[in-house]
Amino acid sequence: MNQSALTIGYAKQSRVWAYFERIYGDRSLQAKCLVDDCAKVLSTPLHSTSTLIRHLRVIHELYEFKPKENLAHRSKQKRIPVKLKKEIGSYSSTSNN
Repeated sequence: MNQSALTIGYAKQSRVWAYFERIYGDRSLQAKCLVDDCAKVLSTPLHSTSTLIRHLRVIHELYEFKPKENLAHRSKQKRIPVKLKKEIGSYSSTSNN
């Protein structure tokens, strides 16, 4: 991997997760519906969201989902090269003297 560049990436995530809470089991991922007082727990084989989408459409008649900006589970990953960390560290130590 090239350490000379700053990399910022976002984990790909379906909009349907704004309506569900993840429940991690021993070997599977399940999802608890957060719409109104539903609280139904659905299995997500291979972490697929098809079951979740179907539930929202059939049970709650939701066909459009919140934009990605509203997702509570969005994560941002940053990688800062070692060389840049050293430069920043040397700058801060010289400015303190």
